[in-house]
Amino acid sequence: MPDPAARLGWDAIIERRLEQSFLSTRARKRAIVDVVRSTCGIQAQSPPAAELALGLRIDHLTRNDVRTELADRRALVRTFGPRDTVHLLPASDLGLWMAARRAVPIGRRWTAPWAISPARAAKLLDAVDAALADGPLERSELAEAASKRAGAWAEQRLAAGRADLIALAAIAGVLCFGPARGSRVTFVRASDWVGDQTPPSPRDALREVVRRYLHAYGPARSKDIAAWYAPKLLTAGDCARLVAELGDEVVEIDVGRTSAHMLRGDLDAAAEAPSVRLVSRYDCYLLGSRFGRQQLVPPDVHRRLAAHPRGRYEGSAGHNCVLVDGRVGGMWEPRLLDDRVEVRVETFAPADDAARQMLDREAERLAAFYERPAELVTGELDQSS
Repeated sequence: MPDPAARLGWDAIIERRLEQSFLSTRARKRAIVDVVRSTCGIQAQSPPAAELALGLRIDHLTRNDVRTELADRRALVRTFGPRDTVHLLPASDLGLWMAARRAVPIGRRWTAPWAISPARAAKLLDAVDAALADGPLERSELAEAASKRAGAWAEQRLAAGRADLIALAAIAGVLCFGPARGSRVTFVRASDWVGDQTPPSPRDALREVVRRYLHAYGPARSKDIAAWYAPKLLTAGDCARLVAELGDEVVEIDVGRTSAHMLRGDLDAAAEAPSVRLVSRYDCYLLGSRFGRQQLVPPDVHRRLAAHPRGRYEGSAGHNCVLVDGRVGGMWEPRLLDDRVEVRVETFAPADDAARQMLDREAERLAAFYERPAELVTGELDQSS
């Protein structure tokens, strides 16, 4: 039964999530890895959106700073994360995240979704590892080299635009994304890129991921955890059992007429403060806040976003969104010009003087990120943007 003393309202929940997501108090540049860890990864199938997500959370961060962390310092790594979607993750946590993914589907071999036998999977992984021995390879190069060892059957699946066997090799801990070659991605041997790691057992790793998710985006129900992490591979029942394994760390609380799980140490709500913030497409704050999504994106706002071409199929996830006190209250786009960046903002309600000042500060943050002057332009966004 929920603890009768454990009760939170949505304003307090949203403010706490903003704080955990570094959208209330921004981080210092040296804390970039902590930001990625605390948000449970930054979705990165669009590298510019991932870079921007960090730039909007970290003071004085530039695009080149993010690229340096990935390619030079290798403190961050690009690979497959929650929902088998490409994410930025802390390099030091790569073993944990891949081990957690190998824990699902629970009760079956983790390779089952690829419809591949254990013997064939082992041969493929050995082939991929050997192919990457001499350094980064583009997708087609990796497919050709590995298929010579694993068999011709593997070439098309490794070369496929969708992840397929590339994701399998990443989750096995064999590869991760390497340095880009222009617009083309490369892959590298994970142990060469970030060093050898001794991961926890898959079950322990998955339980730790659940703990981190509750800390970042709680409260949440079991079905919200499943939908965030692996909607086709985890069930609400699986996640309920994982939450139960956390024992006294977790408390069940009342939120309106619904109960949800939260870490006991997170019950002290953050102080509420008015805010206007910009977030990028596929932002972790919106994607992670599964429980209470209608509080963040009310039905009328969802319809407005969906009416725009970019939101037709992806809703709020497909937009750069304006957050007003943590709730979606508009959309925006950066327009990079030779001498400046235009920050074009459409708010769904008139912006008062205080909101306009906060938008000006967001534009200044983007000026630092893009390393060029920024001009704030308000009005209806172009439907073709």
